[in-house]
Amino acid sequence: MIELIEQHQSQAWPARYATGAPLAAVEGALGSRFHLWRTADGRRVVCTVFARLDALDCLEEMDAAIVIGVGVDRFGLARIVCALGPDDRREARDRMREASAAGAYEWHVHMLCPDRGSAVALAEALRAPT
Repeated sequence: MIELIEQHQSQAWPARYATGAPLAAVEGALGSRFHLWRTADGRRVVCTVFARLDALDCLEEMDAAIVIGVGVDRFGLARIVCALGPDDRREARDRMREASAAGAYEWHVHMLCPDRGSAVALAEALRAPT
């Protein structure tokens, strides 16, 4: 069973954002390359972790990808700074730069949505209050 980090309120990041944890099912050096987030209704969102924005250039080709900008709160827990779905594609680069300025230090990408509509709904769910 995957254990999630207990959510703490922070002055640095709004408490309404989802919390996540490294994917416990993948051990060793690969474990830090994947991350698990949960939506407010408990759905699991498995993501690949990228450290640099330029690594995400391929996303323009992907119609159903979600990009999550991740920062850390004062407790050292990962927090979502922004969650971008396919409908955010036009403004994605600007929003990702803004998220970087707001403390996003890595990018979690979910590429497992079956279609664009599912990706849009999941991005909204990640932005919903928890």
